[in-house]
Amino acid sequence: MNFLITSVGTATSVGIIKNIRKYAPEARIIGTDINPEGYTAGSLLVDAFYRVPLGKEPAYEASIRGIITGETIDVFWPVNDTEIRKVSEWDLEESCRCIVAAPELIDILQDKKTASEQVAAMGLTVPEEAGPGCAEPVILRERVGVGSTGIRFLPDLLSEPVPDGVFAQRRIGGTEYTVDTLCNCKGEPLYIIPRSRLEIKAGIATKTRIEDRELLIRSVQTLLKQWKLPGFSNTQWIVDEKGTAYFIETNPRIGGFTSASMLAAPGMFPAYLELLSGNEPVRELNRDVHWNMIVTRYYEEICFEET
Repeated sequence: MNFLITSVGTATSVGIIKNIRKYAPEARIIGTDINPEGYTAGSLLVDAFYRVPLGKEPAYEASIRGIITGETIDVFWPVNDTEIRKVSEWDLEESCRCIVAAPELIDILQDKKTASEQVAAMGLTVPEEAGPGCAEPVILRERVGVGSTGIRFLPDLLSEPVPDGVFAQRRIGGTEYTVDTLCNCKGEPLYIIPRSRLEIKAGIATKTRIEDRELLIRSVQTLLKQWKLPGFSNTQWIVDEKGTAYFIETNPRIGGFTSASMLAAPGMFPAYLELLSGNEPVRELNRDVHWNMIVTRYYEEICFEET
């Protein structure tokens, strides 16, 4: 099986590569990135590497399609948010498997304000939207953004209307959780794994605890009844001191530290490989998760001799 993994300069893609090596050692992995070979560790962990344009550039599609044809790709796995949205509209060859959500759903999820409004309509709790005169601490968020990009914290009064493309919410204090989810291609969940973010560096968790939080699991089940998300996705929550879970956002992709959930649930990545082979695994939810596991990350150096 030939895999094409994008954005191999990210920790997300390195985690994917490690799991393919572990669970499908016979597979051949081709990687892409906007940086030259050797300038990211991931480019040296794959069997072949291609430098490609940014996902938002017109030349991106032709570049990726050329690799799919030239390398006889069986599985195309876009990782970056922009790439995923663009790829969701492509018609790929039947021989190339790519599991992404429908473009209409991706548009909803990438618009944080619209997603929050839909979640509130489902009966779940979201941070209250704030307007001028709100005396509580607020957070300003870009409606369409990636991770913590563009976020601003205001400790005092919100004195002016927020500009277009931005919305304000009451700032919630508490424990941050990511819930990693794996669904079959019908959007039926196989794994819903909450993990608390114990340590965060540059917006990515580096230390996490796998926790059996029934409230978060039920809440994500509610989301999935309306949002049919095939494959991997992740949802961010904050649980306050009273135990109320506040929805922050859902990302229709594998998370930056989903590899932690894969370590805690040995059957998670093999179940995804089943999906890629065309099967629709049906099994008990979270059947092999080792709860209360602490997963930490560390750095490892890799060298490239430039000629």
